[in-house]
Amino acid sequence: MKLTFRNLSTIYGLLLSISFIHSNLCNCKALIIFLNFALMNTRKYFSIGSNPNNDLQLEGAGINPFHLFLYKDAVGQVFVSTRAPGTLFTINNAAHKELYILETQDQLALAGHLIDWKAIFEINQEEIQVVEQTQTKAFETDKRLKIQLILIYTAIAALLILMAFYI
Repeated sequence: MKLTFRNLSTIYGLLLSISFIHSNLCNCKALIIFLNFALMNTRKYFSIGSNPNNDLQLEGAGINPFHLFLYKDAVGQVFVSTRAPGTLFTINNAAHKELYILETQDQLALAGHLIDWKAIFEINQEEIQVVEQTQTKAFETDKRLKIQLILIYTAIAALLILMAFYI
């Protein structure tokens, strides 16, 4: 096939069409994800502090205007993090200042105020069991992968030793 200006312009037109279709599909995916997020019944984010713009406003010594941020991911794990440097929160009577993944038995407190994070995200016993099963499966998969890697490295080491004696 001989490349002419007409053929090149046709190819360029096809590439532009494919690009346009791809960008519209990406926009549709983004719209679907946005609608899924916007129409969800459960909360994904929750802010705590002394400022009235927080979801939960607490007053007291040691509570900053924007103190804590809670986030629930797609798997169902709940993360807690401070929103300002130097701020602390309490998990099971131990002070924390870094990102923490809450587990079902954890009690979250802020300056003496106990925060019922399970009620905030409407977490029930069935959802807790699903998250625990997911975590167990992930742990088992990770364990199997580590065993496979050990076997692969052992085989490679054996091959290298055999090659060293062969030469």
